[in-house]
Order: sequence, then C-alpha cells, then structure tokens
Amino acid sequence: MNKYRINAVSLVKEYYKPAIVYTAWFGLVLFLMPRQSHFLDMPTFARWAVYSFECGLGNIYQLEEVNYLPFYPYLLHLYGQLAGSVAVIYSKIYWLKAITLLFDFIGAIVAVSFVQGTKKQFALSFWLLLNIAYLYNTLIWGQVDSIYTCFTFIAAALALRKQPIGSLVFYVLALNTKTQAIVFLPVLLLLWLPLWLQSARVLPLALLAAVGLQFVLLIPFIWLGEQNYLMTMLSNHTSTLFYFDVISWDSYNFWHLLAENHPATHRNDMLMVAGLTYRSWGLLLFCLSSAVVLLPLFILTVRNLFFRVQALRVEPSLVFLTCALVTICLCYFKTEMHSRYWHPAILFLAAYGFVSKRYALLFICSVAYTLNLEAAMQFLRKDLNIFLEWNPQFNSRFIASIYTLLLVLAVRELYSQFNFKEYLPRRV
Repeated sequence: MNKYRINAVSLVKEYYKPAIVYTAWFGLVLFLMPRQSHFLDMPTFARWAVYSFECGLGNIYQLEEVNYLPFYPYLLHLYGQLAGSVAVIYSKIYWLKAITLLFDFIGAIVAVSFVQGTKKQFALSFWLLLNIAYLYNTLIWGQVDSIYTCFTFIAAALALRKQPIGSLVFYVLALNTKTQAIVFLPVLLLLWLPLWLQSARVLPLALLAAVGLQFVLLIPFIWLGEQNYLMTMLSNHTSTLFYFDVISWDSYNFWHLLAENHPATHRNDMLMVAGLTYRSWGLLLFCLSSAVVLLPLFILTVRNLFFRVQALRVEPSLVFLTCALVTICLCYFKTEMHSRYWHPAILFLAAYGFVSKRYALLFICSVAYTLNLEAAMQFLRKDLNIFLEWNPQFNSRFIASIYTLLLVLAVRELYSQFNFKEYLPRRV
C-alpha cells in the first residue's frame, strides 16, 4: 500500500504543474478562438445538435442530413445538454470547437509520451500546440478531423507499447468517427499480428472488446429511438462516399499539377482518361504508393513472424513516418479529396520529429496544409484583411508542388533510415 501511495504522490508532483499550464493554455485558446467557422459545416452541426436535444440522441438519424457515424452525434448531444436550450445551441455554437480542441491537446500529449523527460515532453507538446496548421481545422474551420486522428494515433501508440486490446478499442472509436481511418488499418494490422500470435487469448479478447464497444455505441440508435435507425445511419453515411464526385475538392494535390486550370479539377471524376476513370486512376495510384511506403514495415513484420531469427524492435519513428505517408499518399493521389483530409499527417509527422529530431517534414507539411486550408477557407484574407485579394502563394499548383516535395522527401527519408540488409534474414 505504501508503495502505491508513494508512486501516486510522485506522479502528482511530476505532472500537476504541466496539468495546470495545459489547462490555462486550453482556456486561453478558447478565449482567443475565432467565433466564425465554415459557413456550411458549423450551422449544420447546430441543426443536428438541436434535433438531438429536442428529439433525443436515439432519433437523430431521423434527420436525413445526418450522415456522420455514431461517435460524433454523442458529442453533439453532449453539447446540446450543456447548452440547455435551442437558442443557446444556435447562438453559442462556436463553443462546440472546445470539445474538438480537447482531442487536439490529447493527441499532442500522447505524441510526446515517446520522448524521455517530463520537461522535454512539455516543451515539445507546446511546439505542436502553437502550430497553426495543427489547430486551424478545429479553431477556424470548425471541423472534427482531429478526433479520429487522435483515436488513430492512440491506437498506433498502444500497439507500439504492446497493448493490442486497447489499440483495437481506440481504432474502433476512430472508425466510428470518420471512415477515413480505414486507410491506417494495414499499418495497425502489421503491428497487431505479432502481438496476436504471441498469445492465443489476445485476439479473442481484442475482438470481444471491439465488438462490445461497437455494440454499446449503437445501442441508442437501435433501441432507444422511435425505431431501429441502424440501416438509416449506414444509408445516410454511404450516400456521402461519392457525394463530391469531382477530381479534387480543394485539396491541391497531384491532379492540380496536371489540370490546365483550377476549375478542371472540379470536373466529374468518372470521366475517362487512358481507358480508366479519374477515380480508378486515383485509387490505383494510391494503392501503388501505399505499397511502396508500407514495404519497410511489412518486411520487418514478416521477418519477426516467419523466420527463426532474433526479433527486431519496431521503432516508433518508422511507424509514425509510415502513417504520415499513408495519409499523404491518400490525399495526393486519390480523387474527391478535401483540404482537411491532410490533417493526420501533421500529428504523425510531429511525433516522428519528436522521436527522430528531424522536423523538416513537419515544417513543409505545416506550410502546405496551412496554405491549402486558407486557400479554401479564406479566413485570414477576408476576415482579418491580412492578405491581398490575390496572392501567388495560394496558387493551387504552387501548393501542390509543396506537397510533391513533401512526398518525395518523406519517401526518401523512410528508405534512407531503413536498412534492408539488417532487416532481411541472411538465408533470404
């Protein structure tokens, strides 16, 4: 008992000062955050919160426009209950950003947990929390990509710490927030497989926990509403998968380099080119590029699983850089991409920088992502009048060129740090 009491006291002494500073910084950010948001997204969230407040969480999918997966409706319902009235929900809707901002802070804190030393962790986390690219999506746009990003990052962090059950649980939360989290499944599977095979009980327990959590998340929408809305929820969500069926939706990527002009990227991605549709070309290029960036981690996993040689430790830097590259490949090559979809790359590149002390990729990605978001949102130009009406740095091809540089340098760095001779067994 005394041992646990001493440990608890030491933990409090070590972390209470950072906790106070984090809380103060969180409050200051909320005080300074813009009251404006995206002209479509935040009013939409307000309508959903009002419907949940008046009709109950279980009936929210009666509203046909509710096309988000089940986790975020919980947060909208929580906001509605805290607001207490329809008038406050509408008039103070910008406070919804506070809930999303909490996940930004959690992601930053988990990212620095791979660094030794409390003071160093604290300092590095603030470097990320002061990065406009990391907070723009939440504080200015008002979107929620940081929530599934946080859950996905925690899932990867727990897998690296050999906690596959908790990792799968958080991944289920990520999938229930945004389907974009599915692109990280190959990376997580390569991390989970060795852990599942170490013990026969791990996989059944992990699946049981994942299925149990999924069941709990769906309870209000199956049994607590006026009817079972499970199929309605799935139908509403799947209808959005190709809702913006254009080559690029303000994500300045590979297609902007090829297009003769910016409006060309707003053409339907089912148009044919060289025997395939733009959509098929984008999916093919994403799959091929993902195979390239997953190869080092795949080789390491195969070596550890199938060859009777000493198992090699999976370095966090390799996993973080691979996850960032998966996001970059998705947004760079896939059609129908939004500017917001680059968000996970910021957190994973920050974590990569923390453990490898290489920050060039984070800097390049932050510049491109901020310019891309600002070009789509035009918050600084319109609301703060900082920029002129026309600026060359917001040219789509210029931003796409920065992303191209990011992709090339990130792949080069991935393979420069991966020693094939070390990871491949000698008999192979």
